[in-house]
Amino acid sequence: MALVNLEDPRVKRTRRLLVAAFEQLVAEKSFRHITVQEVAAAAGVNRATFYDHFEDKYALLEAAVVGSFEQVLAEQLPPAERFGVEDMPRLAATMLEFVAGTFRSSRRADRQFDPLIESSIRETLHDYLRRWLAARVCPRSASASSTDTAACVLSWGMFGVARQWSREGRKRPAEQVAAEIVEVLGRLGLPAT
Repeated sequence: MALVNLEDPRVKRTRRLLVAAFEQLVAEKSFRHITVQEVAAAAGVNRATFYDHFEDKYALLEAAVVGSFEQVLAEQLPPAERFGVEDMPRLAATMLEFVAGTFRSSRRADRQFDPLIESSIRETLHDYLRRWLAARVCPRSASASSTDTAACVLSWGMFGVARQWSREGRKRPAEQVAAEIVEVLGRLGLPAT
């Protein structure tokens, strides 16, 4: 894969075109049947340009999931560095709804790609929580590794609850489950909201 300057407006535009074309194709047919050539053609670029931006269609899938989740986080929550424990219920509810929506729209034929989608969501949440913890909760009192560990525990736990809630058919309201997540986190030592 060629190196591209991700800050270049033309690169950003091309990546957006590729992701948008991919998302449109995924809405129409199974991921496993989508080819790089189809994505490139739908985006109005050539195949070589696709490979300048993404290693393969799996990297594009990961970028699409991460981009979508980051956009939802940006719309629903403050930047991680300004996030406060009072925002935790909203983060939990946002996570629940995003996970449920993502896997509800997944086709049965594409279930084999769920682990890639799951790891993309978890890693994005982990990064958000790590930045919050480093900036607001323990900026001087904890090492980078303990902050990373705390973010890992939080992200895996929140994702696990969201995934289980989604699999069980969302029988309880997201706000109720989010409140339970926050309550558990409070018992584990996070400041109460």
